[in-house]
Amino acid sequence: MATQSYNSALDFLPEANSGEKQRPSGLIAAFKTFVRAINDGLKAQHEYKVLTARGMPTADAAQAAFRDHLKND
Repeated sequence: MATQSYNSALDFLPEANSGEKQRPSGLIAAFKTFVRAINDGLKAQHEYKVLTARGMPTADAAQAAFRDHLKND
């Protein structure tokens, strides 16, 4: 049983596949998610800078930026 679970854990390796060369499924979706997260972070950073430049306390500005831009999608 341990051998079966070990072998099934290695299914993600290219050598463990049936020999066909395929593009890893989900790679493009993962990259899109990564880029979207970076974009959301940059928007939140910009919002934070704008709010602190207008005199808002840093803790309140950070809370507002997180609330408005960083959501769990």
